[in-house]
Amino acid sequence: MVQLGAYLAEPPVYGKEPWILPPTRKDCVEFLAEECRQARAHGDVYVCLNLATPRLEWGLEAAEFFSEAGGDIVELNVHGGFARYLKQGKLRAMVLHENRSELYRWFDKFFQLEVPVIVKFREGVIPDYTRS
Repeated sequence: MVQLGAYLAEPPVYGKEPWILPPTRKDCVEFLAEECRQARAHGDVYVCLNLATPRLEWGLEAAEFFSEAGGDIVELNVHGGFARYLKQGKLRAMVLHENRSELYRWFDKFFQLEVPVIVKFREGVIPDYTRS
């Protein structure tokens, strides 16, 4: 498996940072298709997209674009430490008790997609998500 990313789905910030996915369907699908092509150029592999986003609808859209581009698996990044997103209660802040209902709502929506989704957590963020 080859993992692409981490890419951010945040259309208003496109062009300001290199890791922001293109905001339109056409441009994003073309970009991700080329990333998949390059990943598969050296062999028969599954391609996974490491995806973070501050808004559910942006993440769902990006996951659909990735699937349309020929991607195989989406990893919803809820383990990262991007400060701007942490302040919004996203990424690893989503496992905090006060944000967990939103995290579960995101799970429900992402798991309805056609593309398989992996959700990774970061050990040690809170006691009930830590190995005992």
